[in-house]
Amino acid sequence: MRTPLHKIKLSQKEQEELEQLVRKQTTAQNIAKRAKIILMANDGTYKNMEIAKALGIRPEDITKWTKRWVYTPQNKIPIKLGIMS
Repeated sequence: MRTPLHKIKLSQKEQEELEQLVRKQTTAQNIAKRAKIILMANDGTYKNMEIAKALGIRPEDITKWTKRWVYTPQNKIPIKLGIMS
């Protein structure tokens, strides 16, 4: 299987914030799913196809959000997850 195009290396703080978003009951489902994508892609633990299968989404969506995470210059999680621009 190919290696991910957009490698993600989360800081401890980023990982904790994303995990909190996923656990929070008031988080919109689409935002929680994006957070799960980033968490699963962290350190290349899972391949895009594995993430897509686990979350029931298209591999192209994984690429879209990992790319956005890597190339968004802001160091703010809401911006990287598309919550605000």
